[in-house]
Amino acid sequence: MSDLNREVVFYDGECGFCHKWVQFLLSHDRRESPFYFSPRQTAFYRAHVPESLANAETIVVYDSNGNFLGHSTAVAYMLKQLGGRWEILGKTLEMMPRFVRDTGYRFISKIRKRLVSTPSDVCPVVPENLRDRFILEDIENVSKSPGGTINTARKKTAKATSFFREKWF
Repeated sequence: MSDLNREVVFYDGECGFCHKWVQFLLSHDRRESPFYFSPRQTAFYRAHVPESLANAETIVVYDSNGNFLGHSTAVAYMLKQLGGRWEILGKTLEMMPRFVRDTGYRFISKIRKRLVSTPSDVCPVVPENLRDRFILEDIENVSKSPGGTINTARKKTAKATSFFREKWF
């Protein structure tokens, strides 16, 4: 993994809850070396994430020590990196037995797409000042609308929709 030289959060690009989590991290990560982000639907994800995590329904973090973290361990790690009250919450999560944390994580993972809807008619348009924190090479099907139309990140949208103007700060 020598070409991974920064902390990367791999998230489900088809999940509104996951997008909200990425937005949360973007707004609270004030470190000198912040998190970078890559959807699971990329060749970059398939090339770097170990198969044991790549096939699991989990957020994956490549940490500063070169480890891949998944499930509740990844969430606790991300919270700790944010500092302040989020660090306290992350450390509190870590004190809980892993099977308890992961049970809660799996429960939320199963209902996450019902908690926050993902707009089916747009691809996320990331503000200019945050684009360098996203690794979007070779994105595959990002979302599928009920009518079956597939939106891909390869389609360049000239304007940001009001949804993403409001939601990305």
